[in-house]
Amino acid sequence: MLRVPLSLRIILLVIITSTVLVGGLLMTVYKLMINDYQALVMERESAKIDRLVSELELSQQQRLLGLEGLASRVLNQEGQLSPPSILQALLQKPSVARYLFPDGVLIFDAQATLIAESDYVPGRLGTNYADRPHFQRAKETLQPVISEPILGRRTGLPLISYIHPLVTSEGDILGYLGGSLDLSKTPLLNK
Repeated sequence: MLRVPLSLRIILLVIITSTVLVGGLLMTVYKLMINDYQALVMERESAKIDRLVSELELSQQQRLLGLEGLASRVLNQEGQLSPPSILQALLQKPSVARYLFPDGVLIFDAQATLIAESDYVPGRLGTNYADRPHFQRAKETLQPVISEPILGRRTGLPLISYIHPLVTSEGDILGYLGGSLDLSKTPLLNK
């Protein structure tokens, strides 16, 4: 059997121990760097999501305010809903609401039947939407409502519908003012 001198054994032991320690240190540093990088990416993505949510909420509020601004113009001197011919003419004029809802501004009577539209769709005038959940919510709460994504009843397009109830000071609904966004072509965020 071969005898290895003590000094060589000590040197080999020091080299092996040093290699194991350096390897362990490198693995620990690597894991810490990976964890820090993942935390940084998560923080960055979370900030981006928060910013997008804020922009989306602002965009939705702007659209609701656009409808609110138009709401006073659809009522006549007596505080009643103007006749459909006058409403139709009003919707043909440029307005903030038309800009915010490029896919259509709509006016409904108190029973949620469409009586005027900014963009003509065959067969849509006279259609009743009272069965839609967002109309039911607007009727119950007397507050503006933004629908979940829906399919247009006459267009068949994926839409988001904004509904602003027109309410008297006594709490009676005179009608509804609506705006729609075609999700296939209109971005939810104004860029």
